[in-house]
Amino acid sequence: MTTEFIGGAWMPSVARVFPRGIRLKVSEEKLEFRLRYGLDRFFGPWFLEHSKVKLVFREPRGLNTYHTIGILVSNDVWWSFYTYRPEEVLDCLEEFGYPIDPNARRNR
Repeated sequence: MTTEFIGGAWMPSVARVFPRGIRLKVSEEKLEFRLRYGLDRFFGPWFLEHSKVKLVFREPRGLNTYHTIGILVSNDVWWSFYTYRPEEVLDCLEEFGYPIDPNARRNR
């Protein structure tokens, strides 16, 4: 079973894609980042294995209209997912067993 979210992403050494340009597929085995609008035929997809995810946290919002969810992986590099529905994404990640920072639920 997988759940999908549309948003943007910052993937270190790969790309920065603004909101609505990425499809995030969440499953028990992995997180899959896939470009939208047909670009996935040329680039990606990119995967983060569940076992390599150390922590999922909420990044400071700043002046952006979207919220950012940080995903810290085992080599101490983090990926970011931009979304307008952060609570739904966090709930889904928690449901699939990803480690959620207890402070991620604070209003930002």
